[in-house]
Amino acid sequence: MALEVTTGSEEGTLANWRLAAELDLPVALHVLGRIGEEPPLTMLRRLGLLAAHGRRATYIHATDLDASQYALIRDSGGHLSITPAIEMLMGQGYPPLLDALDAGLAPSLSADVEVTVPSDMFTQMRAALQAVRQAAHARARLDGSGPVMVTAGQVLSFATIEGARALGLDDRTGSLTVGKQADLIVLSTGRPGMRPVHDPAAAVVLAADRGDVDTVVVAGRVVKEGGRLLDADALPRLYRQADALRGRLAAPER
Repeated sequence: MALEVTTGSEEGTLANWRLAAELDLPVALHVLGRIGEEPPLTMLRRLGLLAAHGRRATYIHATDLDASQYALIRDSGGHLSITPAIEMLMGQGYPPLLDALDAGLAPSLSADVEVTVPSDMFTQMRAALQAVRQAAHARARLDGSGPVMVTAGQVLSFATIEGARALGLDDRTGSLTVGKQADLIVLSTGRPGMRPVHDPAAAVVLAADRGDVDTVVVAGRVVKEGGRLLDADALPRLYRQADALRGRLAAPER
């Protein structure tokens, strides 16, 4: 759990970060660089928030920033969550995966707007790998260097252990490690797009999708097996709730 502290004013920023501290919650905030404005991390440092709470902050997007801003995230112990599909689709700036890696930041991935793009991590991983590879190739063309080839394995880590780390849950989940809780996703290789498997990480990032999820285990409890949810009413119940919410939102104002 985290408190979303994005605001358009210094007063609101201070109030929200102080509230998070009082509640002992991490913070999450959407950050975009804008021409002519004080850089966002510079403002947070000036307000004393990086020194006081920077280690418990996750910055979403962080597009159009210069190297000094990524360095402030890194040096304050903060985390970066990039939403590559949304950033490209909604014009929020180019996904800064390569800039983050240049600064020594291992980003996590998120969806941001689930009603606009698929919220599954397969979509985000593919978009992330495409974006960071394009950025690397573009840089290589400009400066004549060889491209920095970010691997599918690295991107898989963005969606797993780096996500857990950003949430402060890396001592419990995010990797298959002795002592952590049993959170597992088992993928089937039965479909043509998943065969033959040569590089498992590449197969997951480049070929898999939600239809390939065979089994899901949450904290040791099997919740999906053989491609079917074990709670037979789970999806119908969620569908009913979603339809009811849509009806309320679409109802004309009185």
